[in-house]
Amino acid sequence: MLVVNIQDSERYYLLLLLLRILEAVSFDVLKTVDGIACNTFQQACKMQRLLEGDQYWYDTSNEAIQTRSPFQLRLLFATICSFGEVNDIPELWFRYKDALGEDFVRQYSEDSGPQYAFAEIEEFLKYFNLNRKKLELPTVHLPDGLVMVSHVCDLIFSSMIIQMSFFWFYLQHTHTYKHL
Repeated sequence: MLVVNIQDSERYYLLLLLLRILEAVSFDVLKTVDGIACNTFQQACKMQRLLEGDQYWYDTSNEAIQTRSPFQLRLLFATICSFGEVNDIPELWFRYKDALGEDFVRQYSEDSGPQYAFAEIEEFLKYFNLNRKKLELPTVHLPDGLVMVSHVCDLIFSSMIIQMSFFWFYLQHTHTYKHL
């Protein structure tokens, strides 16, 4: 399965169309909906109602749960909140909070695990100039002595950005990715 970063929007929407229009033989066919030629792949996705509602984000999250770690799921959640067109972000959180906090549940408790996960997501959202209030997400309830989580997240996120840069460079130079 090919993977395209949602931040690379045109390639992302192209992949979405390719996965659903199996008989496509050209980009023009992919961009044509009911005889109307769209200017972008995103516009074609919208006209085909592929982006309506949040079902696509539920499907994406369900697929990711099968192969990704809780940490990666939390980063995906923050990315979806930042770049996806989600109608109901609180519902997305509510549906997946157990999977997002699975590692913290093992480490702490069933009640506090999702709170720790949410605290980490909140730190990721800061890098996208977002916060829980803007997204209408719940308040985090953690012990007062947990100020250090912010510093740890800064280090982890900085390391991830470096890793993602190398991965992006790798993807740009692979044969499969160039043809998307």
